[in-house]
Amino acid sequence: MKLVAHANWRVATIAKPSKWRYNTSMNASDLITVDPDILGGTPVFKGTRVPIKSLFEYLEDDYSLEEFLECFPSVTRAMACRVLDRSESALLEPAA
Repeated sequence: MKLVAHANWRVATIAKPSKWRYNTSMNASDLITVDPDILGGTPVFKGTRVPIKSLFEYLEDDYSLEEFLECFPSVTRAMACRVLDRSESALLEPAA
């Protein structure tokens, strides 16, 4: 997977072993919760109190996905990779 967001950002590359398979019918509400009672409405990984933004901050600061997952054990690898996949799709989707 390759993420490119802005000209001033680095390109982050994360190798995905071919054995990984994700439920492609999963939508954002299956991955993300926005609730005013959880961190004031900050988008978090569903079922956790871990902000989605934390994943991107870790990757931007040169931490690996493994290091992020070690620091936030309530987030599964599948959840993090699915959020990255959805983000990549959203960034590369043609404007309507």
